[in-house]
Amino acid sequence: MKVHLSLLQNATRIFSLFGAAGTAASAAQLGRQPRRGTLETLGIDPEHYRRIGR
Repeated sequence: MKVHLSLLQNATRIFSLFGAAGTAASAAQLGRQPRRGTLETLGIDPEHYRRIGR
């Protein structure tokens, strides 16, 4: 049972990561800053992200 739960948790994290990446890419393409939570999901410091491209 423990193995299945771990597998499900890992799959959930992977889908969350891909979703956050898509959301961040869409925001960047539109010239907007992605939401703080989205960047944190991707392991990106929101303060450092603001400095990119300036």
